[in-house]
Amino acid sequence: MGFVLGAIIYARSKERLAHGEKEAERLLKEGLSAAGLRERDLEEMPANEKRKVEIARAIWSRTTVSQGWIAERLKIRNAANVSLALHRSKGSLAELPVALQEFVKMQENAA
Repeated sequence: MGFVLGAIIYARSKERLAHGEKEAERLLKEGLSAAGLRERDLEEMPANEKRKVEIARAIWSRTTVSQGWIAERLKIRNAANVSLALHRSKGSLAELPVALQEFVKMQENAA
């Protein structure tokens, strides 16, 4: 009985992770579009660039992906840098493109 229950929990965990990654990819795509960025632009930008950080915040707050996943996809050196950037960047959205401001607000309201 315990083995079966464990197998079910494991299978559901894998499904949840796969769903989280799919949702994270969707949010990444929408966030980049709202920010007027392409994935290839991310390499050239500082890790703590405000648009990157706000996209990271949306993904972190709405999905089950790790900060390591976010770091890899947004070209932020590592998970610790994602954590630090999220912690330090709370503030005004005024300097962000209007479309990204709307994206961020929509994600905050959905969370």
